Amino acid sequence: MKEKALSARTTIALEYQKRLHEAVEKINMVKEKLKKQKIMNAEVFKMVVHQKASEEIRDSIKRKYNAVEPSALDSMKHITKKEKVPNPVGVKDSKIERKIFKAYCHIDECERNPRISKKQFTLLKIRIYGTILALPFVIVLTALGLCAAGFALSETYHFCSLGLCAVSFITFLYILVKVLKYDLRSNGIYKPRFMDYVRSFRRCIK
Repeated sequence: MKEKALSARTTIALEYQKRLHEAVEKINMVKEKLKKQKIMNAEVFKMVVHQKASEEIRDSIKRKYNAVEPSALDSMKHITKKEKVPNPVGVKDSKIERKIFKAYCHIDECERNPRISKKQFTLLKIRIYGTILALPFVIVLTALGLCAAGFALSETYHFCSLGLCAVSFITFLYILVKVLKYDLRSNGIYKPRFMDYVRSFRRCIK
């Protein structure tokens, strides 16, 4: 009976020891898992912190360039709008120049046309030159008329006549410059010098 009781106690002790060993192994496994999880959590935390820092740097760079770019674009648009504003004097000058060039181009075409006689060409030149130079002569005649009336009436007419004479002279010079410019362009001279203007003037008065 004593042997049976001792054998039963030994079996129970071995079973208890086995269960205790299994429990210790489970505890150790749980500890290892917790250690690994802590290490992973630390790595994840570092990655999250690094990612946040990168995002902050990127956002600051974006804000910096977004703050600079619109002002540059706005200034460029402002300059473009300024450049597009038409100059009324330049537009009027271009229209007058185009008309004068068209008239002289027509004269050159008629000069090269064999079907137009010399007499017809001379009459054509007189008509076109008369049309172009009519304005300065009309202003001069008006000024002379006012000047003649000014001696009999008052000095106001005299000053008006002098002003009209100055306007007539400026108009004549303007037309002469356009004629010389057309002659130089037709001869392939786009950056003329003083002697080029002299030679062009000689060609025009022939």
